[in-house]
Amino acid sequence: MILFRKFSWRIYIYLTALLSTFSTTGYAATGLFFLCYFIFLETNKKRKQLMVPLLLIIFIFMIFNLEFLAEKVMVQAQQFKEGQIYSSQSANDTRIGSAALDFSDLQRSPLFGTGPSDETRYGKKEELFMRTNGVTDILVRLGIIGFIFLSWNFFFSFKRFFIRMRVIRTNTATYIAIFILFFISLSETYFLLPFFWSLALLQYAEVPDMEFYDYESSSA
Repeated sequence: MILFRKFSWRIYIYLTALLSTFSTTGYAATGLFFLCYFIFLETNKKRKQLMVPLLLIIFIFMIFNLEFLAEKVMVQAQQFKEGQIYSSQSANDTRIGSAALDFSDLQRSPLFGTGPSDETRYGKKEELFMRTNGVTDILVRLGIIGFIFLSWNFFFSFKRFFIRMRVIRTNTATYIAIFILFFISLSETYFLLPFFWSLALLQYAEVPDMEFYDYESSSA
């Protein structure tokens, strides 16, 4: 969407796949992306005036009518408020509970982090369990300095790639891409996967000569 400004058949396949997951973060990230896209990147004023109110109505309707969206978040917040998240264990492995425990872990080494090893990340004696908040998890592993450096690399990588691909409103597109990247990482520890680290190397990807690039026949 950001690169080619059109709805291709791939977009519909991805949307169908996302709808079938019933993922709270997946739905929210998809809705937020399209809102950001049509508000900040869409150049057709008529399309923007049509899509933004329509997306807002759909988004609000889904939040208050699908139990795994607003209701799920409210239940997790209530559980956290009632003290069901413990200092060394999470009873339900919620994103909010994981974030609370991660911020507690961060205090051990706030600037430089605990390192990527689970042994230093959690400690030798602490019982391991699933942490589900990828943003706070990588913050603990890298520390504040490392997290800022990683974020800067992601930003520079996306921006340079978008410039080479001649994406309009490069800075805005970059901010949207970074926002969505970190937003979806609130749901899983995605920064433990090679693909998400490789996004910092996107700036070195080979791109076609855009003057002779065929958007319609491209499989990119």
